[in-house]
Amino acid sequence: MPHPDKGENMPTYAFRCPGCGEFREVIRSIDDRNNLTCTCGSSMRRVFTPCSIVVRGGLSKSRVLDSMRREGEMKAELKRDYGIEKFSPVGHNTTADVYRDVKGSGNLVQEQMAAEKERSTAIRNAKVKDWKCKAQKRASKRREEMRQRKEVEASQKRRITMLTGD
Repeated sequence: MPHPDKGENMPTYAFRCPGCGEFREVIRSIDDRNNLTCTCGSSMRRVFTPCSIVVRGGLSKSRVLDSMRREGEMKAELKRDYGIEKFSPVGHNTTADVYRDVKGSGNLVQEQMAAEKERSTAIRNAKVKDWKCKAQKRASKRREEMRQRKEVEASQKRRITMLTGD
């Protein structure tokens, strides 16, 4: 609903009075933190109300619930029979697509497992590369420190030689 002053869409918040139980919906800015005062004088508290679901395209509540139940059954069967506990369908595939694929040829799951293996291999290779780079830097630093120590020792020997005349 547009705000009368700002002309932009503003969220609607629900408030309830803990004293008298009055319920009020208010359109206000998300940044507005001022407390509302009830007609009884108490400070109203914000309450969270359930959101509504609008199902369009000829779907009824029973069809949606039936679809959700079937999806749960498919996931349970995948877990029970194939040991697949968690999966994320690739692209626009659904749980039903994964279920049919596992029951059939299994290409989709194999592709997903291959992609996961490739991702974990890439992560491992990146960690190894990083470790090698850090190890090379440490070795280079140690060589430089050793070279500097040898220079200092050589310089000290030259001074001693000059002082003693040996």
